[in-house]
Amino acid sequence: MKLPSVKKSFAKRLTMWITVTLLIVMFVITLIVSALVKKAMTDEAEKRYQEAVERTNESISRLLSNVEVGVLNNVHDIEETLHEPEGLEIVLRDILECNPDIYGGSVALIPDYYPQKGHLYEPYMKRGKDGRLLTRQIADENHNYLEMEWFAKPLKTGKPYWSQPYYDDDGAQAPVCSYSYPVTDLQGKRVGVFGIDIRLDVLSEMLEKQDDEMNDRHAHRHVANEDLSYSELTHSFIIGHDGAYITFPDHSQLLKKNFYEEAKRTADKKDDEVVKDMIAGESGNKRLVFNGIDAFMYYAPLRSTGWSMVIVVPVESFYGPGDLLVSLVALFMFLTVIGINLIYRRDIARLTRPLTHFAVSAREIAKGNFETPLPQIDSEDEIGLLHNSFEHMQQSLTQYVEELKTTTASQAAIGRELELAGNIQKSMLPKKFPPFPERQDLDLFGLLTPAKAVGGDLFDFFIRDEHLFFCIGDVSGKGVPAAMLMTVTKHLFRAASSQEILPERIVTNMNTYMSEENDNAMFVTLFVGVLDLTTGNLCYCNAGHEAPLFLRQEPNEILVEANFPVGLMPGLSYLGQRLLMEPGAMLFFYTDGLTEAEDNLKNQFGKERLRTVIQELMTEGDVSPQKVVEKIEEAVKTFVGDAEQSDDLTMLALTYKGLSTH
Repeated sequence: MKLPSVKKSFAKRLTMWITVTLLIVMFVITLIVSALVKKAMTDEAEKRYQEAVERTNESISRLLSNVEVGVLNNVHDIEETLHEPEGLEIVLRDILECNPDIYGGSVALIPDYYPQKGHLYEPYMKRGKDGRLLTRQIADENHNYLEMEWFAKPLKTGKPYWSQPYYDDDGAQAPVCSYSYPVTDLQGKRVGVFGIDIRLDVLSEMLEKQDDEMNDRHAHRHVANEDLSYSELTHSFIIGHDGAYITFPDHSQLLKKNFYEEAKRTADKKDDEVVKDMIAGESGNKRLVFNGIDAFMYYAPLRSTGWSMVIVVPVESFYGPGDLLVSLVALFMFLTVIGINLIYRRDIARLTRPLTHFAVSAREIAKGNFETPLPQIDSEDEIGLLHNSFEHMQQSLTQYVEELKTTTASQAAIGRELELAGNIQKSMLPKKFPPFPERQDLDLFGLLTPAKAVGGDLFDFFIRDEHLFFCIGDVSGKGVPAAMLMTVTKHLFRAASSQEILPERIVTNMNTYMSEENDNAMFVTLFVGVLDLTTGNLCYCNAGHEAPLFLRQEPNEILVEANFPVGLMPGLSYLGQRLLMEPGAMLFFYTDGLTEAEDNLKNQFGKERLRTVIQELMTEGDVSPQKVVEKIEEAVKTFVGDAEQSDDLTMLALTYKGLSTH
């Protein structure tokens, strides 16, 4: 016997289960912590990017608002100076000097407004590279501003207008957006447009500064930012009211790409939803694929322009910090489990060492060596309690074995006595069939099968003065008490029937005797009948017993009065009944052990199944008492199968054949 392997096997299994349990617990905790961390960091990131959108939106809106205010404050001066062309340049100079955010401005007039200046006239002033203000008239046959958006829209609608981005070859000589305001003469006629230009690179610089700040927040990407394309980093841009890019990280795409048109070409429906929101001037955020990168897009409208401010955050950047923290938490959990496993492995090996000795002792005790010594245990922990339990078990087993020997001997004696009592009880019942072979007017057959060694069912019959006295009964309860009352009932029936001829008188006398000193409140259901063999008249009294079946064309129950069972209480009166049995008529009597016989599924044999078996016999024409009883016994055994018999089974069949010829 290699006991150390037993100890190690148990310790390993216990350690394994503890480790598995800890891993499961840690895994669940990691999932919960991961979810909470990612939720917190996601919420923080969403808040941060939303604030970035609002902050940048505010900065750009402030810049654009300054332009709008500058135009609004000076348009009156332009209109008052329309009578002298040179005055327009003075007003433009004042505007640019007071508004450093403005790159350039012009006043474009309707054709032939100043005939002396030519067909078209547009003085334009801008900032030079050295900061000086440069002025020139840029209208000529190559610069027909009449069809340009920034001129045509406000002149037609009479309202100010922010143009789409365009490259100004003549004036600004750079990508710009123009804010145009209609100019009217003293008669209120619209005669031109006052326009201010903002270079797109100014807006781009504002957004790039913000992008650098946001990307620097991610330390794990900061080092490699120089090696990543703009699409792999957080980046911002502005989209015009028709979808054109006013700013974009890749400057080469300016004036070439259109976000609205690109959204139509993709299968993704989310960018279509973003386009609808932008057109409606709404803000929001969506996760979508942008330029081939899975990203979050935050967007909000820029006031009064019809433009939209956009920040695109790659999902990797969005979740990266959270994933890193979750990985650190998972690593910490794993190292914790390993440490706990090592500690438990050492302690379990130490604690389970005494179990090896207990295994040896337990095997010896199992062989019957109850005096086997137990290992010495000095601790008062669970192992100490186990030692005390083993010691108590040894003492209890020794005592139990001795008591079992005595009990087994007593039960064997009781078994022999019950077997003898059962034989005596069976000998008291009629067992010779046919019971009256010399008579041709009567045929009887009975059967009693007790559920235990002794039972409480009974049947009996005898002939006196050409009258057949018979009974069948069922004592309440089981076992020896029921068997004793059955014996008393049988003798009382014989005694009462020797003095009376009416069944109701016989039952009444039996009840009087059995009710006296009936401390156990036991009773007997009883059917007593007296058949006049010369006439076929049957007198009977039923005391709470099952109604017998009368076999004629079909088996039917005879009418019985609802009398009380015998032995319940003294002073009861019992009613008798009459029935004429024609020659060939049969009565079938039984106890409830027949109809209440159960199979393994607790289904009962029942009265309907009993009638069916008898009807089949009547159809076959073989309805002798013995054949009926034996056929029903066979049907019950088949129905019950191997289920244990739960109650005594008793049957009695009686056929009256006519006048006696003995």
